[in-house]
Amino acid sequence: MSILAGKNLRVRTRLGEPLLAGVNLKLPAGSITFLIGPSGAGKSLTLRSLAGLLPPTLSFGGKVIYKGRDLTSLRPGKRRRLLGKEIGLVLQEPGLALDPVVPVGELVGEALRYHYGLSRREAVTSAQAALAQEGLRPAEELGRRFAHALSGGMRQRVLLAQVFSLAPEVLLLDEAAGALDLLRRADLAWRVSREVRERGVSVLWVSHDLRLVRAVGGRAILLARGRVIESGPAKALLDAPLHPFSRWFLGRGGSLGEGAGRDWKGCPWREGCPRRVERCREDPPLAGAGRGREVLCWNPLPA
Repeated sequence: MSILAGKNLRVRTRLGEPLLAGVNLKLPAGSITFLIGPSGAGKSLTLRSLAGLLPPTLSFGGKVIYKGRDLTSLRPGKRRRLLGKEIGLVLQEPGLALDPVVPVGELVGEALRYHYGLSRREAVTSAQAALAQEGLRPAEELGRRFAHALSGGMRQRVLLAQVFSLAPEVLLLDEAAGALDLLRRADLAWRVSREVRERGVSVLWVSHDLRLVRAVGGRAILLARGRVIESGPAKALLDAPLHPFSRWFLGRGGSLGEGAGRDWKGCPWREGCPRRVERCREDPPLAGAGRGREVLCWNPLPA
């Protein structure tokens, strides 16, 4: 059973350009799902759509179902209560997510007071413990610093300290390891896996690091041009992609940008595709391919 699901998520600019074009995904309880794909594919937009944090310049359509409730129908204040305490979010740019005029220790403590009603003293103690857990020591001294005085990696760890201290049931991680060194990346992967194993947390993790995806495992969803191209067990998708574009993208290390528009009139990759058939002029469906896999292709590669 899924604890969080996005149904037909659609995002457009004011000019009507589609940025997400009907993304569907489910997060089962106690699972890790990676979002991978080219830069500009819509991965971060998917996370922001689930969290209800899209900028006002974009229009949104679809449903976000959490524990059977459609979060898009909730009042903003009630949804903010869920965000943090039950749904934790780590954004790609930690410098933009941290208030520049409040010491980072207070930021972590304020979240604990807001969501759990801790006293100021309790919040300070818990915040220092959370910072120390992320290797930010001495926690008391570092907690008095402002975000601009910290490195990118340290700011990322402050955000992680804040999120983990609230013990949410769902984690939405947008390149959460991007600013971390290799040792800290490995530690984050271990911590997230432990949260899944011991507390049954559900994780949706945007990552360009395919080695991290392979090491952690779980499921993977490959996005391109605002749509799900294929999904399945992470190792199977990485080792034997079914969509010709997936093979091309993963064969180049998973580090390419979109480089094309998002209009869908048949398969956008049909020109030059060795598996092109006549039906590729029609929009392909996201169809089951066996063994828990789905692919958006009329003539997919053999598994």
